[in-house]
Amino acid sequence: FWRVEGRVRDALKYPDRFAAWARAALPAAREVLSRQSHSILYSTSPPMTSHWIALRLKREFRLPWVADFRDPWTDNVIDYGDPPHWRRRIDFRLEHAVCREAERVIANTETNRSMLIKKHGIAQERVVTITNGFDEEDFVGIDEMPPPDRFRITYCGSFYRTYNPAAFLVALKALLGRRPDAAIQVTLAGSACQWARENVRDPELLQRIDLRGQIPNREVLALLAASHMLLHTYPGGIPYSVPGKLYEYIRSGRPIVAVGDRPSEVASLVEATCRGRVFRPDETAQLSAFLEAEFDKWQRTAEAPAGVSVDACLDRYERKTLTRRLAHVFETISAPPVPL
Repeated sequence: FWRVEGRVRDALKYPDRFAAWARAALPAAREVLSRQSHSILYSTSPPMTSHWIALRLKREFRLPWVADFRDPWTDNVIDYGDPPHWRRRIDFRLEHAVCREAERVIANTETNRSMLIKKHGIAQERVVTITNGFDEEDFVGIDEMPPPDRFRITYCGSFYRTYNPAAFLVALKALLGRRPDAAIQVTLAGSACQWARENVRDPELLQRIDLRGQIPNREVLALLAASHMLLHTYPGGIPYSVPGKLYEYIRSGRPIVAVGDRPSEVASLVEATCRGRVFRPDETAQLSAFLEAEFDKWQRTAEAPAGVSVDACLDRYERKTLTRRLAHVFETISAPPVPL
């Protein structure tokens, strides 16, 4: 009963659970636009309520509008879920209106861009890809090094029912079966620690898991630097999306082992930046062999990882570069302010 009631309650919130915010935000935005002249409207989602507000303002004030989808909306299988058919139709109409009436639409991956173009019949030149990224200033002074006496594999973030390290743990267990004395440590930070407490029962795995809990972002970046390898897991069925934290993984310079869809945007990003390997969840044997090879390489060389310089390959994901791209989008459509 409670699950049904929750689904009905969520289905009635339009366009999302932030709908109540619009009651205050829309009048406030109208007042600002009435008092001062502006050249452009910019809205970003989630929440989708932001685009709903901007659509109303666009129709009222006739300003050029940029609608930025930092994540998909109706195609997001994790966050959008499975609402009733009638609700899907309503949401599609809003998404369609946003994409058709905005002068420019921004997607965060090339696959998401293609999906919006195909789904809503938008001209290709009106849809721009601006990815998520990292802030180089966040890494200033981060100079931690991995421990010399154990091979540390680190994961930072959350795990969910369909978003967990099950395949990785199977591969690691197989490796430990072959190499029971392997000095391998798995360090978790964030809410993933709670998942591990509730779901990992194997004593051999438990003694190798280091739980850091919730830590500030600065400590997260230091932990990435103090690792030999970084673990990334992503649920199957969403090859179009890239979590924001993966860009910080890439900037850290540490090798990445990822479990998820292949081909996918995650796989393309990891391979394009030469940062590691991506395995499907059913490739546990190959994943186990890869982990063993990387562990053996570390044992043979015992070298500290090299530092990272932000070359052209990485610079495209630095937030200053991404901001310049956004500014260029604004410049292409902005009109001189109209005197009030």
